[in-house]
Amino acid sequence: MHTLIEKLQEELAFQLSASSNRRVVVGVSGGADSVALLRALHFLQDQLQLELYVAHFDHHTRAGQSAEERKWVEELVKQIQLPVRIGKIDIDGDFSEEAMRQFRLDFLIETAQEFQAAYICLAHHADDQAETVLHHLIRGTGLQGMTGIPARRVLSEHLTLLHPMLAVRKSAILNYLESISQEFCVDSSNRDLRYTRNLIRHQLIPLLNKLNPQSVAHVLQLSHQASEACDYIQGCVQKLFESSVISIDREMVRLDAGVLRDAPVMMTRELFRLVWEEQKWPRKKMTFTHWGNLARFVREDQVRIDFPAGIIARKRGEMLTLERRLREH
Repeated sequence: MHTLIEKLQEELAFQLSASSNRRVVVGVSGGADSVALLRALHFLQDQLQLELYVAHFDHHTRAGQSAEERKWVEELVKQIQLPVRIGKIDIDGDFSEEAMRQFRLDFLIETAQEFQAAYICLAHHADDQAETVLHHLIRGTGLQGMTGIPARRVLSEHLTLLHPMLAVRKSAILNYLESISQEFCVDSSNRDLRYTRNLIRHQLIPLLNKLNPQSVAHVLQLSHQASEACDYIQGCVQKLFESSVISIDREMVRLDAGVLRDAPVMMTRELFRLVWEEQKWPRKKMTFTHWGNLARFVREDQVRIDFPAGIIARKRGEMLTLERRLREH
């Protein structure tokens, strides 16, 4: 049995062990990674008692290439006789990478709801994990950012997002596809060095591998250790959150500054990350420096400090408020 099949089987047996609903939506772009995931899941379908559905999102980009990929995916799915749902962007515009990711996720969630699936599976792998950790490190991040892509992310009470190939290297994916004589599409935009992730993939990682052939493995090891540490820290942060929050609503959070001052700086910093997450405030432009400034704000004499996305921190006596103010047009 191929190593990709073995690792995927082991991961999904663990992730699905307590689930009676094994309907799974597989996100398939047509690229090597998602095609390998689809073919491997199809191979394991009976053994793991899976009910598979395919979702493909057409971005309407790259001078017609995305339309060709859509047709290619439809043909592949037809060959292996699985249901498929095709999505597309319904509005015109030049969208950021983050916006495109959100469009795709929204489509995947809608597809899962339509098929009453309990899981969405995506094909991010070990090399993607290393790139993500390096990207976060370059941008500026804390310990949480070093954990990279989570293997499991609960989207709602009835829907979970899984990344079951995070232990699989890209080389193993390509080897698996070759072993079953499976073709795949090549996205030309993956070579565009205007994108930071492509610079990391095609220039930084090869340079790191010259310095040490085990560099990617070491980054992955660091990510795993960071994940273990964060699991412990998050339990402590949750207790701090419960003891320090005075009130919370859609636009404003009121905190007890006295409680926060008594906590370690690192715990205070992680508490603010949790607040952003709970409030669903944008975090992409929040760097490690921003989080540090906010933690120090608790202990210093400042009365106001501004952060990206219109978020304002104010302090009056022992009351610290965080408020998001959207720009008025």
